[in-house]
Amino acid sequence: SDKDQILQSEIRLLLEQELGVQLEYEQGSILIVTADGCRREISRQILMHAIEHREWDIPAMKARIALLKEQLEQEILETGKQVCKTLEIELSDDLCRLLGRLKYRTSFGQNVLWHSVEVATLAKLLAYEIGLDPKLAVRAGFLHDIGKAIDHEHEGGHPEIGGEILQQYKELPEIIEGVTGHHEDVHTGTPYATLISAADAISASRPGARRETFEKYIHRLEKLETIAYTIPGVENAYAISAGREIRLIVAPDKVLDQDVPQVANIISKAIEDELHYPG
Repeated sequence: SDKDQILQSEIRLLLEQELGVQLEYEQGSILIVTADGCRREISRQILMHAIEHREWDIPAMKARIALLKEQLEQEILETGKQVCKTLEIELSDDLCRLLGRLKYRTSFGQNVLWHSVEVATLAKLLAYEIGLDPKLAVRAGFLHDIGKAIDHEHEGGHPEIGGEILQQYKELPEIIEGVTGHHEDVHTGTPYATLISAADAISASRPGARRETFEKYIHRLEKLETIAYTIPGVENAYAISAGREIRLIVAPDKVLDQDVPQVANIISKAIEDELHYPG
């Protein structure tokens, strides 16, 4: 079969050597494993071409990889430029190229490039409402996740990496602080980091924006029930409605009717303090 031919042939070794990706088989599908979304896209196109055209010639594939690399680099640059034009932002080709790479990066299933466009638009609207400079806000919002373009190649979190990139290109301090401080990891002296943080949260938490891994979903349900069991008198706890509700059965001799509101408040406060959740 095509699957066996791909996994057992020299194609697997070729993709590992040329692109640094690994192929794995899981539940009837071939998975392309890499931290670099651009390399993943090139690998996907190579495999699709091989399957559709029944072409398994290794030298031809090697030449095709080189061609796809060149084409993808041009596409990335054009994508970055086009989005900048839409947002009415002027950026250097190098920054446009980095932002264009975000087209092939996702976070919990949300495309990072289009997330950045949403954050830029939301930041602009928020800036108008509270009297900040909308041009600075939209620029900081669009650049806030630029570090994710190369965070698999450098040490540190993407806000820190993004700040270092923008310092090299001599962006304004407000822009850099908006990028480095949008996760509230560092103290900032301007309100733009808070503005970008708010816009980022709105974009990420809107219905349908992101999806969680199954493991994190199960962990959250288990954590909800664990929090409930810390309350004296709780005999059974059930997380239901995909974790949006938790129902308890309590010992009537330990938790009286008048105690129920207090127990509910304690649990809700613990959930706010200990769990991360959309919105």
